[in-house]
Amino acid sequence: MKLLAKPIKEQLKTFISINREKIKHPFYLYSDKNNLDSFYYLKGIKRVLDEFSIPYEEGFLNTENISQSLAEFEGKSKDHFTVLARPLNIKNEDDFIKRINPDLDPDRMTDMNLGRLLKGDLDYLPATIQSVKAFIDFYNLEISSRKALVIGRSLTVGLPLALLLNKYNATITVAHSKTPTITLQESIKNADILALASGKDDLISSELLHDKQIILDCGYHDGHGDLSFQPDDNILYTPVPNGIGALTAYCLIINALKQS
Repeated sequence: MKLLAKPIKEQLKTFISINREKIKHPFYLYSDKNNLDSFYYLKGIKRVLDEFSIPYEEGFLNTENISQSLAEFEGKSKDHFTVLARPLNIKNEDDFIKRINPDLDPDRMTDMNLGRLLKGDLDYLPATIQSVKAFIDFYNLEISSRKALVIGRSLTVGLPLALLLNKYNATITVAHSKTPTITLQESIKNADILALASGKDDLISSELLHDKQIILDCGYHDGHGDLSFQPDDNILYTPVPNGIGALTAYCLIINALKQS
């Protein structure tokens, strides 16, 4: 059965509308303009910012002058809610993250905010994982004491997702690119909850799934998520589109409200 974003989105929109005036800083959206995934990601964010008349500026990486790009980025990040669309496809991407003001970091990328999350403060979840939390809470998904498999270990999705499920008292396994295929397949079969954050769509087949599993799909590529097929009706899952990604831009604004 599909767990759709639409009813949750209406709740988030109402909350933002009521609190919109608390946002005192514009947004700054930064990307490598040659990254098509970033283009679509930021397009959705801009649409939502326009929906609430929240001002924003855009900045673009100049690969021929990284130092100038860093200086411009740091200048804007001091007084803008900064959203860095990754990857920038450069070796020193972390140099940009280090220049984000932790108090104006709605996607919770900075070391300080990651540390706050590690200590258990769910106000510091990245926007995508705030979206996952919204699904869990709205649909009252049973997480406690269940076996959860997180596929992916990125700092912005996979690991925060594992921390969230741990906070809900799930028993967590994290799989990644070095996990042997046979181990991954056995883990999928044994999991009650599958949290997908790998960025790949060829890791799961329908025969590995079982009744009453919950699938939380945080991926997006080529018009679908990490799960590239529709599972049986007796499996609860977030579809792509109209699932977790549909709430991400709204959760960015809610994260900004928490820092306003």
